[in-house]
Amino acid sequence: MQRFAGQHPEYFALLENGKRDTDLSLPGNHGHLCFSQKGLEEEIYQDAEAFLTGKPPATRNIGREIEGKWVTMWDPNCFEPGFFNIMPQDNHELAPCQCAACKPLYDQGKAHEIVWGFVTRIARRLQSNRIPGTVTSGAYMSAGPVPSCDFTTSPAWRPDRASPLMARLTRRFGKARPSCIWPPLQRRGRPL
Repeated sequence: MQRFAGQHPEYFALLENGKRDTDLSLPGNHGHLCFSQKGLEEEIYQDAEAFLTGKPPATRNIGREIEGKWVTMWDPNCFEPGFFNIMPQDNHELAPCQCAACKPLYDQGKAHEIVWGFVTRIARRLQSNRIPGTVTSGAYMSAGPVPSCDFTTSPAWRPDRASPLMARLTRRFGKARPSCIWPPLQRRGRPL
């Protein structure tokens, strides 16, 4: 939220009260995104490209607050070499975006279509630009159902592919296999 709340509040979910989900003083999780925002999609694509091609986080103004100090870094809780994670904020279905593009899908119980459409578009763009790496996301809660977007058009589709971090988390929670799915992107013509 530090990067965008001030200059781009439209990147955050529009709440029922007409405000964007940027108020950290309220109880619960905040910073839920509006997955229909093209500007947000472009920012996340640029982040993914920068990370997967080895650019420093400062080129994208990425970091986090640690002990009251802003530290420029790729967050190791989200990113590992070769893997870029696009994951919705926890409980995003409890604060669904009410914008004209998102609301109809949330109202129909199709949050997974919004999330996976977003992830799919970014992953396909990275693949078409031959950026090496793997895009991951979690298929759980409201993002769990299989979306209507066509994953099969990617020759590298592998539902069992997950980053080492996500695989460790999955084992810790006792699931049989990782819930992260998205095709590994191509590196020198072959899957990672």
